[in-house]
Amino acid sequence: MLKAILIALLVLGVGCAESPIRSDVDASPSGEVDAAGDLRRGDSDGLAQTDGAWPPPKAWAKSLGGTGNEVVFDAVMDKSGNLFLTGMFSETWSLDTGNLSASGKSDAFVLKLDTDGKVLWAAAAGGPERDAAYALSVSSSGNVYITGDYQGTAKFGTTSLTAKKTDIFVAKLGSAGKFEWATSLGGSEVEVSRGVAADGKGGAYVAGRFEGTASFGTKSLSASPKDKSNGFVARLDAGGKVLWAVAIGGSGEASCGDAVAGNDVLISGWFTKSVTIGSKSITSKGESDGFVARLDASGKTVWASAIAQGSGSGWGGELAFSGSNIVAAGMFRETADFGNKTLTSKGAINLYVTALDASGKVLWASTAGGDGDARANALAVGSAGDILITGTYFGKATFGSRSLTPKSNNGDVFVAKFGPSGKVLWAASAGGSETDTGFGIAASSANKKIYAAGDFGGTASFGTDKLTSLGQHDIFFWKIDVQ
Repeated sequence: MLKAILIALLVLGVGCAESPIRSDVDASPSGEVDAAGDLRRGDSDGLAQTDGAWPPPKAWAKSLGGTGNEVVFDAVMDKSGNLFLTGMFSETWSLDTGNLSASGKSDAFVLKLDTDGKVLWAAAAGGPERDAAYALSVSSSGNVYITGDYQGTAKFGTTSLTAKKTDIFVAKLGSAGKFEWATSLGGSEVEVSRGVAADGKGGAYVAGRFEGTASFGTKSLSASPKDKSNGFVARLDAGGKVLWAVAIGGSGEASCGDAVAGNDVLISGWFTKSVTIGSKSITSKGESDGFVARLDASGKTVWASAIAQGSGSGWGGELAFSGSNIVAAGMFRETADFGNKTLTSKGAINLYVTALDASGKVLWASTAGGDGDARANALAVGSAGDILITGTYFGKATFGSRSLTPKSNNGDVFVAKFGPSGKVLWAASAGGSETDTGFGIAASSANKKIYAAGDFGGTASFGTDKLTSLGQHDIFFWKIDVQ
């Protein structure tokens, strides 16, 4: 769920979380992943279990970029090991499959890569204004769903959408990378989406935030209070028609971020003051708190749980299934309560990892960070319950017994592994003099490799490899062989 907020944080230089929202997959609550997760919610067996020399002997990095600004906001790996990236780009981008040229200030993109980082196909969508995709999901049949926001008129294949102000788009691409449909959601104010999850029936769930009154197909939602933003969850069928939509709001502001789906859909988010999710009401203990909620296939709330409640601010974050349990990763400031466990930040914003059981009860919580911000942007869980996280950190940060120091004050990428009970097993850093951020993480048990993706500026070091961006920011693809 971090995207909305993370993106705001990166752009504005503050710390919050709406979830560089990790989206997802046709996954079942049992933890078996049909298609993929945030880069893959599959096994990560064979990864190093303790701190040691880094990087492992076999590791390399590749950059993808053009003359403008290329930023990745979500990454997913399918059951065949192909990697899908989505985000935004400007100007012209030269790829293995040819050039992509933005139609305006920025366009949304989707890339499909093989395990060696070769681009298999690329697709772009947009118009004369600023357009970006923030989340994607891949179904077991290979269909790709993306969501984000756009302004003015934007084209998705042969479909043109027109926004009233800043509206949400949800689009479906076939396995060959061709747009099949696109749907617009929104009203006269600003609406954003940061989470999407394939529903296993050819459609998708989408989550985000809206203001005022917004249209979701034939369903109209009104924010409460009228001058505050509310979260929403909606379900679309295989043709892009909205089946239902529900608002999540209360006495303050609220927003939904990440979404993962099995038989039900799980969402994360944040709120101020109080929020009502179905029949469940939660009151904030600080400036803002996080939540995780489970809705059934018809949009009815099964349960809702508060997380990251404390003296400062807490935000819901990335989600993943771990067997029948749920793992969430996000951010908090000062102190934060997770059930009976209280975490204390070492700096302005620290990251957290927590696990909930199938009924929403918090099982454990763990933290990492230091004197600067440490933000968790992407999450993957292996079949053995081990947890991989990537994001960005500022200032010296502690991950268990390992300390990381960025190469500059602008922030570096980190990759960290936590055990099934939240213990940090190892952590690694990459970056350079500019802002470098990890937005996707995956592990393949068959190949015993870690895949991380994000964006960087200037020259950045990834182990022994150095990458130099061609424009403002380029995308990195980091493959680590831990056999």
